Amino acid sequence: MAIDRSLLDRFIHHQCTPEEMAEVSRLLEESPQLLDDYLQEMWNEEVTAHMPEDMMQAIAAHLQINGADAAVPALHKRRSWIGWAAAAVLLLLGLGGWLWQQRNTTTPNHLLVVTTAAKNYQLVLPDKSTVWMKANSQLAFDTIDFGRSNRTITLLNGEAFFDIEQDAAHPFVVVSGKVQTRVLGTAFSVRHASPEEVLVTVSAGKVAVDHLQQQLDILLPGKQITVNQQTGRFSEQQVPVWLAAAWKESRLQLDNASFAELKMAMEIMYGIRLESSNDKVRRQTYNILLNKYMPAQEVVRVLGQLNRLAYKQLTDTTFLIY
Repeated sequence: MAIDRSLLDRFIHHQCTPEEMAEVSRLLEESPQLLDDYLQEMWNEEVTAHMPEDMMQAIAAHLQINGADAAVPALHKRRSWIGWAAAAVLLLLGLGGWLWQQRNTTTPNHLLVVTTAAKNYQLVLPDKSTVWMKANSQLAFDTIDFGRSNRTITLLNGEAFFDIEQDAAHPFVVVSGKVQTRVLGTAFSVRHASPEEVLVTVSAGKVAVDHLQQQLDILLPGKQITVNQQTGRFSEQQVPVWLAAAWKESRLQLDNASFAELKMAMEIMYGIRLESSNDKVRRQTYNILLNKYMPAQEVVRVLGQLNRLAYKQLTDTTFLIY
């Protein structure tokens, strides 16, 4: 799929109409690599001037990203693209995401952060709260109003895990379409799974989940709620407390985990499915340290040795345990 170069030029310079903005968002959601290709092309253009000091300070002040503070000055000496917003885009793209910051005297100062398909992405908000964004996710917030009366983040799509600094005077709210998650504690994840569904999972503290300003429930650790955005109907289930953040971790320790929990963890960490019709396998509990960077087949082999079980690989992503 191709994208009109002039359309992305206007997007970078904040010159798109609302209809064009919607079109760019749709295209990048469907094919995130389009932006990578565009920015790589822009990177080859010769620099004509240095990045303005106020832009560097704004980037550093509004978004701290895995050592990005040290990376900002380097842009003085490197190649650039069209306009300074594009330079900011490249800085963040190199760290796994990109931002669009709208500067206008009559509209709020919105910051849009979009992760690429390649990796997850960590950022620190102005209040020092930490957000881990899953690959192919988008969130936005107003960098001027954030923290004044409240702290509101919009999760446009994808999934994010939030570890929130407590501040009773400034409520923290995650908006996902018609669903609002109000923080009453510390750590939770929100997944904007589709236009119809939003999932909220709590790992610590507690959160209140609303639909169109009507409270559905207050969730404690290990609870997950699935909300239909259109109707407000919801269902809840008990889940392992590690489920909210497992996708962002490189290691996961399972202690006395059920076979169902083991299956869930293996799919999240390695993208593989475990199957078994053996009652012994399904009844026993499992203790194992999962390392995301270990080959999946090696993990299954170790699992079998630890629990005196045999396995057979059925497909590239499916293993039978017996």
